[in-house]
Amino acid sequence: MSCATLNSIGSLPTTGEVHPLVALPRLRDLLLLFGSLRDLSQPLTTPAGLRQALGAVLQFARLAGLDTAIAARLQSLLQNDQLIDLLLAAVKFAGSTSPAT
Repeated sequence: MSCATLNSIGSLPTTGEVHPLVALPRLRDLLLLFGSLRDLSQPLTTPAGLRQALGAVLQFARLAGLDTAIAARLQSLLQNDQLIDLLLAAVKFAGSTSPAT
């Protein structure tokens, strides 16, 4: 077996291509994101619905390459009930002041 053959089997291509096995975890994460979007069952004006929606946004941000330290900080903020109450009030206010169509 030549060195070139061993290199092409045992490592990622060096031509800038994405090896199919590298893309699998990304594809799995994308499918999980679509699943979480499909499972948004609570209205945005409830604490559970707001947490679901913000969790999906955070999941998308991680998929888009958000720094893990920032993502962890944002995840911890989602556990803060007072912050969720404040955001919920803002969502309800924004919904009540939207122009009628």
